Amino acid sequence: MAKVNFTRDNLPALKPGKTLTDAGFGGYGEGTLQAKASKSGGVTVSVKFMLNGKQVRRTVRQDVGYWIVEENGTPAKLRGEAREVVQQARLESARPARGQVLSSEAGAKMRFVELAERYLEWRATNEPFRGASTVRAVRKAAERADAFFYAPVVDLEPSDGTQFLAHVVADAVAASKARAKAKGDGAVGGRVSGDNPGYQAAISTRGLLRPMLRDFALGILGLKVRVDLFDGWKAKTNEPKKGAMTKEERAKFFKALDEWQKPQSNRTGRRHQGSIETADMLRLAYMAGGRGGEWKEARWGQIKNLDGACEPGKPGTWPTWTFEPGERKQGTTHTQVLDPWAVAILRQVRERRLARWGAIRPGDYVFPSATARKPDERPRSSYGTAFNAVIELSGINEGKGYRDKLTPHRVLRASRITELLTEKGWTAKEVADHLGMTVDVIERVYLVEHEKLNHLTMKVAELTDPTAG
Repeated sequence: MAKVNFTRDNLPALKPGKTLTDAGFGGYGEGTLQAKASKSGGVTVSVKFMLNGKQVRRTVRQDVGYWIVEENGTPAKLRGEAREVVQQARLESARPARGQVLSSEAGAKMRFVELAERYLEWRATNEPFRGASTVRAVRKAAERADAFFYAPVVDLEPSDGTQFLAHVVADAVAASKARAKAKGDGAVGGRVSGDNPGYQAAISTRGLLRPMLRDFALGILGLKVRVDLFDGWKAKTNEPKKGAMTKEERAKFFKALDEWQKPQSNRTGRRHQGSIETADMLRLAYMAGGRGGEWKEARWGQIKNLDGACEPGKPGTWPTWTFEPGERKQGTTHTQVLDPWAVAILRQVRERRLARWGAIRPGDYVFPSATARKPDERPRSSYGTAFNAVIELSGINEGKGYRDKLTPHRVLRASRITELLTEKGWTAKEVADHLGMTVDVIERVYLVEHEKLNHLTMKVAELTDPTAG
């Protein structure tokens, strides 16, 4: 097994099935840091260390290649995260029983800020944090809790903790909206954070304060605290909007997509180029009604007559996209005629592809990975994170995000089908033939509800006032 220093170049380039051990990580008790590439090309970094006399492994980060290219990740950050994973695992193994309450009057008036300072002093001597950023985060979380509760820690109940984390969620969503608005006015650089900022903020805050209560307040100081203070809060995402986007929402979405792909202060050069590719994947996923995996896996050999035109009666000139058996859920071959906008997008993709890689081969991916050394090495990562950023930037979902509820595939596909059925006047069979679906699915899932509501609307409009003579 190779043992070399992790770099920003060798991690994304790790070949499927291969493992790399970091020579730059490891000290007394730290363990071993390893990277392994899956068959699909995704790189996962994990740390192997001793815990209570046994060797264990914990995941540090997945999809490291994407993280390095798109989020400016570094090996130094990976090592810092690995050390925190090891420390947290050792703290977890030494925690007292869940929900245990000790009878002690010591520190009866201690509030979160004072507790945090004593906790950080204890950590500095026994289990020091590896970065100043974590220390600052603990202090900030404690100050926030202190300002919210305005009461001694020993007087707090789980219901108080639940209310506090709900407050954190609301604040994070409001801040995210403010950033999005300011960014639109050109006042703030960078991207809007996260696919569900409230959820992420609450998880982070709880993760910082829990060890302080369990390991230090109860375990070291012997305070009579509720170590399950934050256990009543459930990690829920906000309920997202359902179904397809309306015509007005689509316009906002594509306007936000145009804004999102523009150069940002933290996204220039190669990273900006990656944003353009991802944005085009989203556009094609909508126009062609294709699943994310289908466009991600698409190869140039599947696309024919890209320089042709959609002229009826001249089948040899039609630009098409063909899926071979085994590449679709249905397991059947399907050929889709590409509309003019999709053709224009693909021609732009082709120009960028020729400029970077040279001549196109049939086996080359239309959207190769940003970290690939060859265009047929592996496809680009999915566009879920970008989709959520655009949804949030557009404002059509009020900052709620789609995480764990609806996928980009469902939203974009449903929106395209609804547009063709209700705005363009296509029949269910025409839509099914175009997208490679069945008429039954189109009628049952997408058309029946619309027709039922339309019919009921006409009936309701005929109702008269029952109190009238």
